[in-house]
Formats: sequence, structure tokens, C-alpha cells
Amino acid sequence: MTRIDSHCIHTEAGPIHSTLYAHLAEKCKGELSVVCMLTTLGDEFERVIQRLDQLSAQYTVDAFGSEMVEEITDLLELEWKKRIRTDGLCSTRRFSPGYCDWDLVGQDMIFSALDASRISVKLNEYHVIIPSKSISAVAVIAREVPDETPCAFCRKQNCIWRRESHTD
Repeated sequence: MTRIDSHCIHTEAGPIHSTLYAHLAEKCKGELSVVCMLTTLGDEFERVIQRLDQLSAQYTVDAFGSEMVEEITDLLELEWKKRIRTDGLCSTRRFSPGYCDWDLVGQDMIFSALDASRISVKLNEYHVIIPSKSISAVAVIAREVPDETPCAFCRKQNCIWRRESHTD
């Protein structure tokens, strides 16, 4: 059961405390559900970086890892979107703790929904994912999703993560 109030999406796994994402979910039509995802390159990738002698090589491989985990997460997102379309459903784009108005503490909800230990992923005391080349996210699924991101409801005009322009 998913319930929405003006500042939060309440899921069985726990709350998503984001006014912007709650507003996005309120615009969706039909029964809502929330999907959680977690991707990682794993501990070995970090060990590879640590074994490199040159700082420039560490930087390059680290940047490559960031791009690689983003691409893997994009592919996962595309795959489950394709699967839900066969049931006549749509979804928002993925939304991660630490973006917009969702604090990193939101990682706790995702980690309570998923058995992250199965893929050797954990959170530190600051709610940061270890290993670092990992991404956690949620998405709202419904029959109709008029906006894919909370950007349409955000007033920050100079946000570097903006995916849509805001119009009044």
C-alpha cells in the first residue's frame, strides 16, 4: 500500500520524505507502487583504483567507474520500464536520496526494502553507500505518469540536475 501526503510518500518499506517527489506522485493516475533499485560495481573496482600508482590513472579509472555504474543503472531502468509497459503501466524516472529535497537518510528506506548484503553493499554512518560506485534509487509506477521528474514542480532555476524547465 502506497499513501501520499503533501511532504511524503509512505511505502511498506518506509517513507520517502520529499515534498517534490510526493507532489509528482500525487499527479499520477491509478494505483501507485514504488520500485527500489540498487546497482554497484562492487568492492573489486575500488581495489583496482587503489592499486594504481599514478594519480592521473586513479582519477581516470574513477571517472570511468562513475560513468559505468550510471550506464548500468540506466540499462536496469530501461529494462523494468519495458516490462511494466506490457502491463499498461508507466513510471517516473529514477530518483535517488541526496537529490532535490530528499535527504541521504532516505537510503535507509531503500536498504530496508532490498537485501543489499546479497551484493555486498552497505551504508556508512552518514548514509553513504559503500562501495562508492553504487547507485540506489526509487521510481513511482502508475497507470498514468504525467511528469517523469519532480523538476516540473521545483523553483530552483539554476539547478545543475534540472531535467525540465519550470513554467508558471
